[in-house]
Amino acid sequence: MTAVRKPKALRNPTAYLLKLPAHCRRHFDRWNAGYRLLTGFATSYRSRPITKKLTSDYDMLHDIRKTYQLGELTEATVADNPFDQFDIWLKDALKSDEPEPTAMVVSTVDTDLQPHSRVVLLKEFTSEGLVFFTNYLGHKGRQIALHPQVSVLFFWPLLERQVRITGIAYPTSDAVSDAYFHSRPPESRLGAWVSEQSSVIASTEVLHQRLEQFRREFGEQAPRPPHWGGYLITPVTFEFWQGRPSRLHDRLYFSKDESGSWKIQRLAP
Repeated sequence: MTAVRKPKALRNPTAYLLKLPAHCRRHFDRWNAGYRLLTGFATSYRSRPITKKLTSDYDMLHDIRKTYQLGELTEATVADNPFDQFDIWLKDALKSDEPEPTAMVVSTVDTDLQPHSRVVLLKEFTSEGLVFFTNYLGHKGRQIALHPQVSVLFFWPLLERQVRITGIAYPTSDAVSDAYFHSRPPESRLGAWVSEQSSVIASTEVLHQRLEQFRREFGEQAPRPPHWGGYLITPVTFEFWQGRPSRLHDRLYFSKDESGSWKIQRLAP
């Protein structure tokens, strides 16, 4: 096992602390405690130096940044209930020129707790949570079956906003899945039969052959496959992020207290 190499500040913390300006010393203990917490959980973790010089093609990446200044988010203006606040922001996104206002990144973990993320589309938002539809036998479906805890991220760059949600994913009822499935275009319904999601295929020709096979079998009236349906994500926490100048972004975090009521906390950017 590779030991974590201590930063220079921690090899002789007393000597280092005495060299700090007075106004910095009070922050050192908190930083030190955070470092010890990190190394306690990740004994095999260590920093990785960049050994290969970046090509000149990507030198400009360091200079790409945007100044956020469109709005602010305060405790006085935010809704008391995060569902209400999300409803306001989602409607703002739908009315804006955002190209994919309902796109959300859903993150899951596999058996090794390795995170996996992908973009899906929000199809319903209710007082119970967020609904999306997918193949239950793909990677995300199998991962949710093992670990139903998920994270969701909406990013609306034109509005300079993000919403981060954590929650539990549950399969929706057959009635909910059927209702949405039969609202889809015929080609999309056939596609749910064609694609054995996340499986390895030899070429796209396999998909074209299966499409013709199921088109002959079902015509324009393909039923919902048993392996396809919805998930309801019931939120546990919400974080609303509004970009602000000088990278001093507004972050308001909603979680439930012991009584089950939503509480609001401001997080440092």
